[in-house]
Amino acid sequence: MGSLGASSMERDQFLHMNGGEGERSYANNSSLQRKIMLKAKPMLEENITMVYRDSSPKCMKVADLGCSVGPNTLLLTSNIIDIVHTACTRFNPEPPTFQFYLNDLIGNDFNTIFKSLPDFYTRLEEEKGHKFGSCFINATPGSFYGRLFPNNSINLFHSSNSLHWLSQVRQTNSSLETKSLNKGNCYIVSTSPPNVYKAYLNQFQKDFKLFLKSRSEELVYGGAMVLVFSGNTGTPRRTCWEIISLILNDMFLEGLIEEEKLDSFNIPVFEPTIEEVRHVIKEEGSFFVQRLEICNVPWDECINDDGGDSFLDGNIRAKVITKHARRKLMLKAKPILEETIRKLYRDYSPTCMKVADLGCSVGSNTLLVTSNIIDIVDTTCTSLNCELPTFQFYLNDLFGNDFNTIFKSLPDFYTRLEEEKGHKFGSCFINATPGSFHGRLFPNNSINFFHSANSLHWLSQDPLLGLTKEIKSLNKGNCHIVSTSPPAIYKAYLKQFQEGFRLFLKSRSEELVPGGAMVLVLPCTCKNETLSKSLWEVISLTLSDMLLEGLIEEAKLDSFNIPTYEPTIEEIKNVIQEEESLFLQRFEIFTVPRDQGINECDDDSFLDGNRRAEFIATYTRAAMESLLSAKFGAQVIDEIFIRFQKKLVQLMEVEKFETANLIISMTKMA
Repeated sequence: MGSLGASSMERDQFLHMNGGEGERSYANNSSLQRKIMLKAKPMLEENITMVYRDSSPKCMKVADLGCSVGPNTLLLTSNIIDIVHTACTRFNPEPPTFQFYLNDLIGNDFNTIFKSLPDFYTRLEEEKGHKFGSCFINATPGSFYGRLFPNNSINLFHSSNSLHWLSQVRQTNSSLETKSLNKGNCYIVSTSPPNVYKAYLNQFQKDFKLFLKSRSEELVYGGAMVLVFSGNTGTPRRTCWEIISLILNDMFLEGLIEEEKLDSFNIPVFEPTIEEVRHVIKEEGSFFVQRLEICNVPWDECINDDGGDSFLDGNIRAKVITKHARRKLMLKAKPILEETIRKLYRDYSPTCMKVADLGCSVGSNTLLVTSNIIDIVDTTCTSLNCELPTFQFYLNDLFGNDFNTIFKSLPDFYTRLEEEKGHKFGSCFINATPGSFHGRLFPNNSINFFHSANSLHWLSQDPLLGLTKEIKSLNKGNCHIVSTSPPAIYKAYLKQFQEGFRLFLKSRSEELVPGGAMVLVLPCTCKNETLSKSLWEVISLTLSDMLLEGLIEEAKLDSFNIPTYEPTIEEIKNVIQEEESLFLQRFEIFTVPRDQGINECDDDSFLDGNRRAEFIATYTRAAMESLLSAKFGAQVIDEIFIRFQKKLVQLMEVEKFETANLIISMTKMA
């Protein structure tokens, strides 16, 4: 896609299709693009059948470049799965695992895509059933006019309605006098001089050549690519871009827009002829053209359509881990992280280091693990006198996480990385992998290193779902384990944690390469020490008070349980021992004050109990607000946390307000 004449960072943030699902969103205005994709389906079938017939990959890795957002985004995914399913039936091999990468610029609305995935996965399972393999969907933000993936890593590339967007506005080397011949126009029009057309053509050729070179390096041997983009048949016609240019010119003449703004604006698109496309492909030299066809589609092709199928948003619990607490835990765990990665790299020296951060959340800590790991590997490579590997990072969290904000921070992150590491640094590719880590997220034997900090205490569901009304009534008025809770409540929470953690370990064991490693950081309970009440218990006591005062409804509190559990050391060890493929390397406990990090905000605030309580209440609210709002309504949230803060002040006067945390390092048997 193209630019607005600004820096590449601004371009990537500003140039994107309208997100969301409103009246003017791309999701509700992309029927024409859908028709074009469907017209290209036979060629897609031919290429995929060829790839599958010749190589039958166990894991089919597909990248859709310029995926945008809306009902068309997952259309390609569905089509490819259908085509491969048909090929499997025909050639009789087992269905492969699928790994899809959805790519667009960092300003694209990936959040909306991710919220549609639960329904997509459900339909896929219903349609394909047990005979279908696994499907993992990731997002890869960035410009496709450059590298996006490691060498030899993708089986099939697809791009539809994207390659006519240029990476930047065309630049002419002509004099001001020559440029003035196109004055008042922001695109090629019938009166434009030849050098304006040539400037657009030169930019297209430069971009398309870089696109082809990048894809050639990323495709596996024998891999394929299907591209669909707007072209020029040579027949005189007005393009929609020319019409926009004429409209803006009229508005300028009527004084509705400023002359300076129009003169500095050029629409960054170019629709090439067949000859111009062939010339670039031939000049780049990496690809063999199997088919090159033209299909004409009227602009109003879809005027009678109902807009096609739409994806319903899933109701996903958004989990947000706060800034200061998570950062401190990650820094505490850094020495073990260093030791684990050094050993992994010393023993196996992967040319492409694939790392997944599970429960990445959003904020300044999200890319902290990425920075730490790159620094550790850099130091290790220097000591071993070897080259840095290519890095491929996967950031994972639930479908409702704000990945858009993460992606918008990537240009600055890449810039800093380049400044710090310089020319010796290799490539770094960052993807998003939405979904629950209490289950599979990646293909078998595909990840070198897993990391998770302050996330595994979250349970996958309400722990009391399976209990009878009689047992639940024994904990009435509470939404978590409190000092008066009966043993059955504690056992229910423990059972849910064990099931979730067991599934987590089994999934990671299957996804780790032999010799791969994992570092986990999670809050725990030390039975032999007298620590303070958990924050979850304090919230429960706060809600219980509000129920007694009639501020929240009894039925709502009775049906709500905070889905967190902080296990004991023995409980964690028991589950790890059951997963025999993982070897426990390190197992350490450390305690931190619950107001750890407050001095970073206010040097003198640690002496003030109210300020300390406010600090803790703020980060607890960041983690819990969406969950509490969904159950009790947004109107009571302020009151909940005002009371929560007051209760903290009281508790801190009589209790040692600390939390215990556990760092675990494990490796998979080689």
